[in-house]
Amino acid sequence: MRTKIFIDFDGTLFDTERMKNDLNQPLIDAGMSPELVQEEYEIWKKAKGHPDPEAMLESLIIKYPDFNFNGAMKKTREVVEGAKKYLFEDVTSFLEKIDRKRFEPILFTLGFEHWQSQKIEKCNISHYFADVLYPIGDKVDSLRELVGIGERFIVLDDSQEFIDAVTAEFSERAEIVQMNRYPVPKEDQEGSEEETKPLKEIKQITSLSEFKDFSLPEHTDYSMAIQ
Repeated sequence: MRTKIFIDFDGTLFDTERMKNDLNQPLIDAGMSPELVQEEYEIWKKAKGHPDPEAMLESLIIKYPDFNFNGAMKKTREVVEGAKKYLFEDVTSFLEKIDRKRFEPILFTLGFEHWQSQKIEKCNISHYFADVLYPIGDKVDSLRELVGIGERFIVLDDSQEFIDAVTAEFSERAEIVQMNRYPVPKEDQEGSEEETKPLKEIKQITSLSEFKDFSLPEHTDYSMAIQ
């Protein structure tokens, strides 16, 4: 039986922050403040249920006629169409080297399927995975349905909330690897010892080349996940 590797997309394989900044830039160039852009994004997401940069821009052009949106749609479409450039540089080589005789890579991405699937399609990486899953709501709830009783598996994710939840429930049979692509602000690292004390030692990496250096519980080595 192959070991499942649940691999996150945003912030792990894909530079979401860089894409978001590039999508925001045409709006800022039009005269909107970064704060207003974020406010409108939150309003749109709450009303529509999923990001849609082009449709959101169309609504803003109507809502704010005094801003100069000339060229904004063209720039927005270029960002969406060029999503592949937001893959981190180490992603393709990492995915190509996974030993699929022993491991079953699963792309496990939280977010609205309509938008996530667009990005993943543009990145052309679906063929590297045994499955591409878009859990709705809590990723841990979906994880419970995807792993059998006693089944060992690997999680590679950047979300602290998800890492904490997986650690609390599956620490005895899961190897949990946390990706840290983005520097954590110093103020976010502060807190009491009780608040920051980990439930178990979590493997921390900043690039995919470091992924092969860890092993599953009970010394089930997965260093050969990467050939």
